[in-house]
Amino acid sequence: MNDMPFISVIICTRNRANSLRRTLDSIVVATQRMDRTWELVVVDNGSIDATGEVIESYRGRLPIVGVREEKAGLSNARNAGVRHATGEYLIWTDDDVVVAPAWLAAWAAGIAARPDCAVFGGRAVPVYEEPVQAWFPGNEYVLRGLLALRDFPDWTGIASDRMPFGLNYAIRAGEQRRYLYDPNLGVAPGRRMGGEEVAVIRAILANGGSGCWVWEATVSHLIPPERQTTAYIRQYYRALGYHTPINGVRSGLVGRAKGIARALLVWTRMRPKAGPVAAGAVPRDIAALVDASTAEGSLRRHLGMPPHR
Repeated sequence: MNDMPFISVIICTRNRANSLRRTLDSIVVATQRMDRTWELVVVDNGSIDATGEVIESYRGRLPIVGVREEKAGLSNARNAGVRHATGEYLIWTDDDVVVAPAWLAAWAAGIAARPDCAVFGGRAVPVYEEPVQAWFPGNEYVLRGLLALRDFPDWTGIASDRMPFGLNYAIRAGEQRRYLYDPNLGVAPGRRMGGEEVAVIRAILANGGSGCWVWEATVSHLIPPERQTTAYIRQYYRALGYHTPINGVRSGLVGRAKGIARALLVWTRMRPKAGPVAAGAVPRDIAALVDASTAEGSLRRHLGMPPHR
């Protein structure tokens, strides 16, 4: 008899006990429609709040496994989750989402229907918490990266320009254990850089793995008021520009000079269109603010400077 769970759900968390509780409450509801074996691995990445107590409080309500990873950094936490997960497929979500009641069942059915796929993406839609800045959701598509928006049912396959985000994706366990997360990527104390999950997915695809979408598996990404600001937009896209700079990562004097020139051109063109970026100010052009902020991060990368803090 095979006692291996069909899926392992993994959540990595750090000092967000209240948000984690909300996520776990939604998963409790989702268990009512789940008829496959599964487990939940929650990795506490060195929290100093009540995260540990929150995890313990769900024993008996969820098939929960608590893991403590002291080495800070999302990639370190993800790799700890991989080490402890025992499922055939690993489903990743975050501590700032609410999963739909059918989320678990949809993942189980969608994965079972596509045994040819090694990578899967799920649906993610933003939900804005009060007080809502009216201009912010009005620019939802422009800010789709920051919002981790994935709601494009016409997408059938996963490709370099159609990647799932870290809050709702799955990887077959065999491939996941071959391709672990790079500790130099991912959010960490003092570092906003992401991209650790994209690097893994790209590696799997490049080595012959295929990917597909399970649009019925839906999470709501909760966007608090402090993220509905020009300051947060600028912070996010600076980090994105540093990780994936305009004109690509270049080596050598000529290559770096070309990268600097291109990023500087974008910044000088877009920055005036964005308008004010002071706290509380509404930019004239959100797309220009995104491009200008990306260019700022790119310039630092091309110049060999550390990322913005």
